[in-house]
Amino acid sequence: MITSLCYTASAQSLLGGREEQQDAYCLERRWGEIFAAVCDGIGGLPDGAQASRSAVQTLLTAFRGNPQAAPSYLYQQTIDWMDRAVAEQTAGGGSTIVSVCVRSGGLYWLSIGDSGLFLLRGGRLRRLVPEHNYAAFLNQRLEKGEISQLFYDREIRRGRALTSYLGMNGISLYAQNQYPLTLERGDVILLCSDGLLQALGTQALEALLSQPGTAQQLTKRLQTALLAHSGNMQDNTTLVLIKRHR
Repeated sequence: MITSLCYTASAQSLLGGREEQQDAYCLERRWGEIFAAVCDGIGGLPDGAQASRSAVQTLLTAFRGNPQAAPSYLYQQTIDWMDRAVAEQTAGGGSTIVSVCVRSGGLYWLSIGDSGLFLLRGGRLRRLVPEHNYAAFLNQRLEKGEISQLFYDREIRRGRALTSYLGMNGISLYAQNQYPLTLERGDVILLCSDGLLQALGTQALEALLSQPGTAQQLTKRLQTALLAHSGNMQDNTTLVLIKRHR
């Protein structure tokens, strides 16, 4: 757990009912900022655990080696580095990533894939990054009138297939903010692999994160709710919580 006058932060990673933990994460405070990332090795591809670890380590190396650089610049630079690292260190594996940097009261982020980044403010939970999957692609094409409803209904069953992830050997689809989002008192930031979203859903997350307490206390409540809901059938699940107190 990370504690300061302004922020508390906490992380939790659960194996669930899987034989291997294919999530990886980091959470650290350094040089007056909080830095965190959650990576989820892609199921169905080889070396998922190695893929997520490679992505986290490459990102950490970049941020630790360039403490004065703007977070938005570092995120932009490390996209290709992480992509190559995962491709070179796995036999066709891949990983999602969601990462944040809190500096001087502002929130920077990078997301590739379908892991979650949420902001709870004023009791309302909203997603800060899109999902890079086939469902999102289909929704966009349907809204533009580029496909028929019949085609959409036939294809949506494959909606969870990722359209962007580390290890593709060429990333063109990612989410990043160039200017920081100013954090306010009481704000809660949640980074999580998709196992948490599949189990609890956004309404349950909103209710749990709206309760009073530190990031560590909120993390424990999420863990309890997750185990009560799914038990040993749960997917790998990793989450990082950051809460601003003042």
